[in-house]
Amino acid sequence: MINAGERIIVNNCRFGYLPNRIVFYLMNLHIKSRQTYFARAGVATGEDSYKADGLLCDEGESYSQRLCNALLEHRRKEREEFIRQGGSDEELKPLTVWTSTRRRTVQTAAHLQERGFKVKQRPQMSQLNPGNSEMTEEEIKAHYPADWDKHQLDPYHHRFPRGEVCGEMLPLGPTG
Repeated sequence: MINAGERIIVNNCRFGYLPNRIVFYLMNLHIKSRQTYFARAGVATGEDSYKADGLLCDEGESYSQRLCNALLEHRRKEREEFIRQGGSDEELKPLTVWTSTRRRTVQTAAHLQERGFKVKQRPQMSQLNPGNSEMTEEEIKAHYPADWDKHQLDPYHHRFPRGEVCGEMLPLGPTG
C-alpha cells in the first residue's frame, strides 16, 4: 500500500483464504494514516484440535506477555522518533486490538487490555476449518505425511485437503 491507499500493489496472492482476506482488509482500509500489526495467538492447552477452545498454556502466557512488552517498546520508540522529528509531545493514537471470540486469542490480548488498549472480540477473526487435518499432529503425520511435510515448510501458504490455511491472528492497529 503506497500513500495510504493511493496505490495498492498485490503480487502472488493465489495462496489461500487468509492471505486473500488480509489483502481484502488492507484494500478496504479507510484512507487515513494508520498502522496495522498482525500477531499470532498464544499456544493453548488441551486437545490438539481446532474445535478445542482451551486456555493459554505457560508457553502461551509467556508469549502473550512478550508480545505486550514488544508492542509497548515499539510504541515508545515510535513516540520518541516522532518527537525527535519535531512532532508534538502528545501521546500516539490509541490502538485497538481485534481478537477472535476464542479463549486463547482473548487471553493473548489480556495483557494489552490491562495496559489500556481497547480490545474487541470479532467472530470473523476465528480460525478456519482445517479440512481433513482435524486430527492430532501425530495422526496427521501418519495419515498425510506429504501434506505434513509441506505444511512444516510453509504453514502460511499450505492448505490441507478440503481445508483452509492458517489460524487465528490478532490485528493490532490505531483506533479511528
